[in-house]
Amino acid sequence: MRYIAIQRPAAEEIASNRLMQSAEFELGRRIAEVLCGKSDRLADISPRLDLEKTGDGRVITFVGSSSPQFIVVDLETSGLFCEQSAAETMQCLQKIARFALKYWDNKVPASGEML
Repeated sequence: MRYIAIQRPAAEEIASNRLMQSAEFELGRRIAEVLCGKSDRLADISPRLDLEKTGDGRVITFVGSSSPQFIVVDLETSGLFCEQSAAETMQCLQKIARFALKYWDNKVPASGEML
């Protein structure tokens, strides 16, 4: 897997659902597995999220949304997710998602939300 893209409403769901915010929770661990390419089963995590395989990557979308805004992470260049523990993967995902959401809303991220 070369990249992962996350649609804005899916990022909002992941950032706001407390059970998806940490690898200490089962849902968080399962999302980390999807991000590392160890699993393709996102529907088991949330019926509102969908995982689409597209060429060399994966796209996480929010069911029924047509939002054109996406977070795209180049996994080969960045080395994110697959070279980290599940806890680090989820922390990184949360920071990226929260940064993107604030950027899209023209807000300034807090200092703790910087990578």
